[in-house]
Amino acid sequence: MNLKETLLAIVRQTLEEAPPQTLFRPEDEAAILKVKDVALQAKEEMVKGFYDTLFSHPKTAQVFREGERPAREKTLEGWIERTFSGPIDEEYWLLEAATGVMHLSRGVTFAQGGVMFSWIGEQVARRASSSFSPEDVLAFSLAWSKLTALILGVTQAAAGFAMMQAIGQGSGLEPALVQRLAAQGMSELVEGWRASLR
Repeated sequence: MNLKETLLAIVRQTLEEAPPQTLFRPEDEAAILKVKDVALQAKEEMVKGFYDTLFSHPKTAQVFREGERPAREKTLEGWIERTFSGPIDEEYWLLEAATGVMHLSRGVTFAQGGVMFSWIGEQVARRASSSFSPEDVLAFSLAWSKLTALILGVTQAAAGFAMMQAIGQGSGLEPALVQRLAAQGMSELVEGWRASLR
C-alpha cells in the first residue's frame, strides 16, 4: 500500500469511527459554500490577520522560519479557496490529514491548530452576518465546527500512524510492535494517573 492509499485508509477509518449523525454532511458543505463569496472577498484581509495573530505570539511565531511568511500566506489563500469552493470529499480529507501531520512535524500543536480554525470561522461568520440571515450564519457556524473537528480528527489519526512509523524506523522495531508497546504503556500510565488523582 502506498502513502496515498494508507492515508485514505486512515481517513476512511476515522470517518467510520464517528457516529454518523456527527459527520460532515452534504448540507454542511452547502452551508459553507453558501458564504463562499464573503470568504473569498475577505481572503486577503483574513490571511493577513491570521498571520499577524500568529506572529504576534512568541509560542506560535517560533514555528516559522525567517522569510517564509509570503509562502505560507499563499498556501493559506489556496486553502481558503479550496475549502469555500469545494468539493469537500475524500481528496480534501486526505490533503488535510497530510497537511496536518506536516504542521505537527514543525511544532504546531493541536491547540494552536484548533484555535486558528476557530479564528477563521469567526471571521467569516462575522462578515456573513451583515448579508445573510441568522439561520444561514448559524448553519455555517455549525458546519464549520464539524469540518474543523474532523480535520483535527484525521490529523490526529494520521499523526499517530506517522509517529509509530517514525519510532519503528528509528528503533528497528516493526511499527505494529511499537503500537502494541505504546498501547500497553499507555494503559499502565493511565492506571498510575488514576491512582495519583484519587
